[in-house]
Amino acid sequence: MKHLLNFKWFLPTLVFTFIFALYPQEQPVQKTEPKQEELITYKISEIPAKLEEVQTYLAKLNAGIISPEKLANSENELEPVIISYENLRKQTDSLDLINEYSPTLKEFQQKWIAQKNKVSDWASIVTSRTEKLDETKKELLKTREIWDRTYKLATEEKAPAEMINSIKDLIKILNNTEQNLIKGINSSLSLQTKLSEQNLDVDLTLNKIVDLLKEKERELFVQNAPRIWESFSTVDDSTGLSVQFNKIWRSYLRTADEFIRNNKNRFIQDIILFLFFLIIIYTLRYFSKNIKEKDDKITLAIKLLERPISTSLLVSLLFTVIFYEDAPEVFFNIMRILVVFPLLRILFHVLKPVLRIPLFYFCGLIILQQFMSSSGSGTPIERFLLLIVTILTFIGLLFFILNKIPIKAFEQTIDQSRALFISKLSMIIIGLTLLANILGYVMLGLVIVNGMLNSTYGIILLVTATLAVNALIVISLQTKPAQKFNVVRNQANTIKITTAKIIKFIVYVWSLFIIMKNFFIDDEIIGWLGEALGKVWEIGNLKISIGNILLFFISIWLAVQIARFVRFILEGDVLPRLNLARGVPGAISKIFSYLIIGLGIIVAVMGAGIDLNSFALLAGALGVGIGFGLQDIVKNFISGLILIFERPIQIGDAVQVEELSGRVKHIGIRSSTIKTWEGAEVIVPNGNLISNKLVNWTLSDQLRRIDIKVGVAYGTDINLVMETLLECAKLNEKLLSAPAPYVLFNDFADSCLEFELRCWTSDFAEWVEIRSNIRVAINKAFKEKKIEIPFPQRDIHLKSGINLPNDIQKK
Repeated sequence: MKHLLNFKWFLPTLVFTFIFALYPQEQPVQKTEPKQEELITYKISEIPAKLEEVQTYLAKLNAGIISPEKLANSENELEPVIISYENLRKQTDSLDLINEYSPTLKEFQQKWIAQKNKVSDWASIVTSRTEKLDETKKELLKTREIWDRTYKLATEEKAPAEMINSIKDLIKILNNTEQNLIKGINSSLSLQTKLSEQNLDVDLTLNKIVDLLKEKERELFVQNAPRIWESFSTVDDSTGLSVQFNKIWRSYLRTADEFIRNNKNRFIQDIILFLFFLIIIYTLRYFSKNIKEKDDKITLAIKLLERPISTSLLVSLLFTVIFYEDAPEVFFNIMRILVVFPLLRILFHVLKPVLRIPLFYFCGLIILQQFMSSSGSGTPIERFLLLIVTILTFIGLLFFILNKIPIKAFEQTIDQSRALFISKLSMIIIGLTLLANILGYVMLGLVIVNGMLNSTYGIILLVTATLAVNALIVISLQTKPAQKFNVVRNQANTIKITTAKIIKFIVYVWSLFIIMKNFFIDDEIIGWLGEALGKVWEIGNLKISIGNILLFFISIWLAVQIARFVRFILEGDVLPRLNLARGVPGAISKIFSYLIIGLGIIVAVMGAGIDLNSFALLAGALGVGIGFGLQDIVKNFISGLILIFERPIQIGDAVQVEELSGRVKHIGIRSSTIKTWEGAEVIVPNGNLISNKLVNWTLSDQLRRIDIKVGVAYGTDINLVMETLLECAKLNEKLLSAPAPYVLFNDFADSCLEFELRCWTSDFAEWVEIRSNIRVAINKAFKEKKIEIPFPQRDIHLKSGINLPNDIQKK
């Protein structure tokens, strides 16, 4: 229990939870049915102004949402979605999905998911437009009824003929507008129907593809092709290699043409992103020339900056691919081939020479493997390329192991062992894959080879891109604009370490996702995690799920991390620039920190779906606990708030609490830390600092008076002693001239004349050393002027005639 109470964030969390639990909940407001608005009738005097107002409204309405041009534009905007659906439908119907392999099914699954997103987005737009037209129709009917009543009233009161005719014309316009609205609503409803039919067909197609993928997964270890020698003996001209190469080439051209036509605007954004990174890299390259102190990270960063175009292209492509999730698989194949060239240019400049040949060999395998992925499922060329890629991969791994490249490439023994183990394991798997392909287990071979090569390639790309990003960060911290910030100038190493940890974490998570995606297990694992996290256990009225528990703790952890970051920025750069009293910056940063943590707890509670009424029990338990055993904790918490706002002590103050003295290192919400002059760190409850006598030597300033007592022999010239002491004080540069040093003749002591030198210094941290130096100077000056510092003396008088015991007298 004692360790639990000393946990850093336990007490703030407990207090904020307690406060939030006691916050009064709003009572549900009883809804009342709105009263129906009574229709009005315009008076004769109001008709001219109202006529003009309604005519203006109808003109805007007819020229706006219900004009024939607007309705035609709506259908034209929706036409590309309908055309893309029809094209995708034709492509899907042209294939025999049952006999297709998983990669092709995955590709069409991505296409249909993208189509579903388009249809869903447009369905929402059309539905919103239909609702808007319907609301407008209701308002129009209401307006027409008002003017029907107004026309009847104007006729009864024999209004001018011109006014009555104007009202008639207005009612005709209202009727025409109503007809246009009905046409618009019918048109929108027709579009909704088309989109609903498309959406239904998309869902059915996706369900079919998902079912086929599950069946293919079950058939992974089933022989789904003839043996290799039987396969090549049955090849005819219609499925020959030349025909298949021609189909691959046309597939690339068709995909490129279709993708370029559908993503013209995206390409402009990609070019802008590339130019943005290129400008940044050239700018950092210019600033890197002035860097004098260069460690390993800076040297690596400068090497990457020496390839600005390749580095910019690689980083921009990494960000670009994220926004093309709906692209066909052939597009990603082309992108993987194109990225090979900047990757080689960068890594050849950075890696050790021993790794260059394996890297070049691996990139050649990747290019060949991408052609294989685009060759069509179940074709002879696919199986032929799979055989070639598998054999070349096995040969490359064998060369990698026999030439002991891991030992030459890595310096640490643990890295060498890991690389050798992974290489040997991969070679065994590739060997089994080669055997599986020969015996007809083509699906198994495709999944393993594509998964291993694509995963390795993706991780290499990711690591290279993160090296480039890290290089940008490292060089950026060394530039003059960045050095203007205090937090960069003083905490550059901390920023480097923290960003490196964040990037490393992202690389691990992203690498895991790359492996899962390339082995087609991402949907299954994500689905399993979703089911596991969403499963609810009910214990009485209490509902618990792993997802809610994780969400609760992750929210609090994020709040703590954000609070630390905000406090780091405030204390490191923002608050020091402001002209604030000593201690105020620390108080402000702590208040912000506690507020963010409190908000995080509230978000965690709400996000986890915890019933707030259950906190009444917690409040009652806390009340009983405070009454019995938590008085000290609450007392220390309140004392911590007083220390923050009243600021009787600050971090860095020299204090003395009873027999404890030292400097304040930390002021917490429950306790504070004082580092003694001997070096020990003592945890002091805040209640002791408030309730006990506290001496703060540096509350308002850093001044310290130094008192030095010295005794001289009787008969010494008093004026000479006082002048000598003052001279020693004036010669010390660390003593203040105001208040000026002075000497007191304190007392006629037993064996000396006692003097005291009093002087002031503004350097509190060095006052002990200053006092020692003054004493050394006094001792030297007294020797030069032959001023004697006497030893302590005692006079003993022996009286005669005292009768001593016999044994003592004999001695």
